[in-house]
Amino acid sequence: MSKIRKTIRKKKVLKLPMCFPTMTKPDRVTVREWYVKEGDIIEPPTDIEHLPPLLDVDAPYAGGSEIEIPVPEFLRRRYRVIKILKPAQSTVQLGDRIITLQLVKNDVA
Repeated sequence: MSKIRKTIRKKKVLKLPMCFPTMTKPDRVTVREWYVKEGDIIEPPTDIEHLPPLLDVDAPYAGGSEIEIPVPEFLRRRYRVIKILKPAQSTVQLGDRIITLQLVKNDVA
């Protein structure tokens, strides 16, 4: 298999990051809303100061507040959303797998 084909097939599974400073593994949050859907392309962030939102969660341990989780700044290339593993209204914990992404082949002109 060529190196290019291997690159095209690379997948990333994103896990729920720490949503608030005191969050630990037993703490649970509820997925409120996704800002992407399966098949969407996530562009690499261009402004690290203002990362676009990926999803919102409700966090009862953080005073019941809604917390916006941005697109991770480490995504340096374009990725397609393959599968949302935790849809809206799902309860998740720190480190749970939430979404699967696949590297998008660069468009050739």
